Amino acid sequence: ATSSPFASTLVKRVSPMKIETTIFRNRYTEVSREFIRGALWKAGRILGGGKRVELSVSLIGNVKMRALNRQYRGKDKTTNVLSFRHSGEGVKKKEAADIGDILISIPEVKREARLYGWRQEYAIARLLVHGFLHLLGYDHGNEKEARRMEALERKLLIQVVEMKREKFL
Repeated sequence: ATSSPFASTLVKRVSPMKIETTIFRNRYTEVSREFIRGALWKAGRILGGGKRVELSVSLIGNVKMRALNRQYRGKDKTTNVLSFRHSGEGVKKKEAADIGDILISIPEVKREARLYGWRQEYAIARLLVHGFLHLLGYDHGNEKEARRMEALERKLLIQVVEMKREKFL
């Protein structure tokens, strides 16, 4: 996996990570910007590190997701989430480091929610956490990396769900 500047903060509990988000919503979902920001804020708070990071979240349709998946991953099919990791370096110390973009397919969110009996908010929170971890350098390219990422994903998702329990029940 790619080394992450945040990796050392996962063991120690330090000041919360400060996350600035730009959210691009489409007409396919009723999920609020506040929900998305809250889920990422909670995940960043648990990870800690005191870093200021900036990322964007785009909620898109399957046509766009399929085209991006084909272009960047060579897979001619849609997927539920794509993450594009940036350098993570801010221009100045006081600026937030741009760590990347998370793209979520809302039709896939709805399909998975129906298939597994989840609320849409839970399905989106799950993909936000997954994408966020990719932006921080986590991967699931081999079994060891996958186990590590999945364990952290579960830990973060439990906390995010606790934050918005009424949304998921």
